[in-house]
Amino acid sequence: MDPEKYEVPSVILRSKVAVVGDCQVGKSAIVNQFCKEGRGYPKGYIMTLGVDFQVKVVQIPDTSANVELYLFDTSGHEIYSKIRHEYWKGASYIIAVYDVTRRETFENLRTWIKQCSSVVQQTRKKRVNGIVIASKSDLSDYATVTEEEGLVLANEFEFAYFSCSALKYDRVEEPFNFIASQVHYMHNAKFNFLKQGGPFINDDFLESDFARQQESAGNHRNQTQQKQYLKTRQALKLIFSKLDINRDGSISEDEAMEILLQLGHSADLAKDGARNMMQNSDGNQNGEVTLDEWLFYFENKAEDGLSDSRIAYMLESFGINLKSIQ
Repeated sequence: MDPEKYEVPSVILRSKVAVVGDCQVGKSAIVNQFCKEGRGYPKGYIMTLGVDFQVKVVQIPDTSANVELYLFDTSGHEIYSKIRHEYWKGASYIIAVYDVTRRETFENLRTWIKQCSSVVQQTRKKRVNGIVIASKSDLSDYATVTEEEGLVLANEFEFAYFSCSALKYDRVEEPFNFIASQVHYMHNAKFNFLKQGGPFINDDFLESDFARQQESAGNHRNQTQQKQYLKTRQALKLIFSKLDINRDGSISEDEAMEILLQLGHSADLAKDGARNMMQNSDGNQNGEVTLDEWLFYFENKAEDGLSDSRIAYMLESFGINLKSIQ
């Protein structure tokens, strides 16, 4: 068959997701808030009886693809251990949740991940993908687990790391959108290889390749490197906030040019600098750079990664002292 006759169709992709963790860490609140777009926060605590099941469709930006996430929110109570094992079978992804204010829920998370991974691998026979969510980020003043510790745990299992607040509906969508993006990436990678007449591609290769693109290259950093990494990421977020003049969560070429002019660059240099920034970091090439695209560029695409000299220049220009960032 002529490869040129292939066209990426409008597709609906599906993925089963197991949500695990101790009781009262916020699993159900996070899932409900995501599925109901911020209108699902419970008025009071209601223990999950065995498992709650919900489906949420995620539209992949700038594509005709939708990803249906089949979310199995399993109870953390021991009496439901046999039941939840049945619902873990066949899962493509694991979401492991802990409460930042209750250290024991964090310390128990390794057991949850190992148990769920063991069940999943019995049926899928593949590398287990997942994410770690630090829940109740709005209570950071009472946190007993640091972000660094959460990242180290996630890296141990080669999981992605996110923090969110279901109560405030803050960054709740990010972990689910990440999973949907990974599902879509793998689908497209297989399709493109087939279109080009390539061989069968192993899912494990695609999953690890996507993870390399999405996660920073330092999965095995020591503690000193990890602290520096977290500080530099925070610095990049502060720089992004300075460039986001309109406070709409993205940077346009006009905004970048205006900032460069304010920093004393000539009109020509400001125009060229803004254009180069858009070409380099606008992953979707839609004229807007999101925070995720901004961080992704410096962590994965910039020649020197987080040591890129442009970061130091921007920090100095905006008067941001890296040593003062916690």
